[in-house]
Amino acid sequence: DFADDVATKWDSKEVDLNQPFEVVLNGVITKDGKLDPDKSRFDLSKQKGDQKMIDVAKAAIEAVGDSGFLTFLRSLDVEKVSVTLIQDDKQLTAVVSSSQKTPELANSISSGINFYIAGGKIKYSDPTTDERKLLDGAKSTAEGKNFVLKFAMPKPIAQEMITRRLKEAQAKKQQQQQPNSTSL
Repeated sequence: DFADDVATKWDSKEVDLNQPFEVVLNGVITKDGKLDPDKSRFDLSKQKGDQKMIDVAKAAIEAVGDSGFLTFLRSLDVEKVSVTLIQDDKQLTAVVSSSQKTPELANSISSGINFYIAGGKIKYSDPTTDERKLLDGAKSTAEGKNFVLKFAMPKPIAQEMITRRLKEAQAKKQQQQQPNSTSL
């Protein structure tokens, strides 16, 4: 649904995906790896840039939150997170951080995430796949009591990937809308 909505807005030139923006979400991850809609809030004081892109970025974070993708964080006992999504002239960056009780716990979570990243790189060994490009741009560190997971990708590479994926979503939707002649 998210891809369809963005593809429609992009195709009609309603949104320019190249515009800079910054969005911050303070979220709570449920046991099933989703963002809790009642406890998660965007920090309006920290959002910057083109309002249409801010809205797209918020919807992107919500879509990831609804997907269950954050299960890997929950498996490491991470409950509260700050998610920052930024696009500037040079890159697209997503930063997920979480304050922990001790520096040792933050380091342990960071190590666990780096283990997941390494496993993903084994699974997606072809460096030309989108999954591998994302994994290559991912790194987790511990900064005092905080663990930080950062995805960074040069803007041209991110824009090509997003544009290609939107075109694929449009083509798939058009194919699904066409009547199946073999059923007649």
